[in-house]
Amino acid sequence: MRFMKPFFYGGILLAIVSRIIALYYFNLPKAAFLFPFCCSDAFSVGALIAYYLVMEKSLETILSKRYILYLSGGLFIICCYRFIFIGAEDALALSIFRLCISGLCLWIVCNCLSNKQTGFVNLVLESRIIRYIGKVGYGVYLYHVMAPIITNYLVQQLDLFSTMHFARSFIILLMNFLITLVIASLSWYLIETPIQHFKKRFVSI
Repeated sequence: MRFMKPFFYGGILLAIVSRIIALYYFNLPKAAFLFPFCCSDAFSVGALIAYYLVMEKSLETILSKRYILYLSGGLFIICCYRFIFIGAEDALALSIFRLCISGLCLWIVCNCLSNKQTGFVNLVLESRIIRYIGKVGYGVYLYHVMAPIITNYLVQQLDLFSTMHFARSFIILLMNFLITLVIASLSWYLIETPIQHFKKRFVSI
């Protein structure tokens, strides 16, 4: 048991090192987002939440470290800035972007589990947009890999960026998100909801 926390923190460090190696030594930006070792920080952060909640019966240890929120938020803003002005292949931003997202989610989840979410966090999480994304969330997860294919096709066929280069990566990311949301919504209303209604015909024993 005494090795659990060091193991989880080691998973965070492993992800950072793995992404740096993938980006700076092998020039593999996709690997930095897809390879298991490169994703271990997100899994480790989730494991730490479970550890503190189950083993120590409290999330106060995490919530007391407000620098996690400030550091994650600040680095997240820097990453977004670099993605917009430098491009989606920026190695520095790719190295720390997932960790920033994990840090922000860590703070939000811990606040929600502790029933201490602030007015702003509660306002965001209870907004119609976030609630709708949560409703079609499985489709977002399932179909998001299709969106870049459709986006790249539209960009090439419509020649969208022939005269515009500013914030190109940001616009492509926004297109990917909107296309994913459309596909997930169609899946929810045309596939998932009918199946859910159909399964109600059967009674579990």
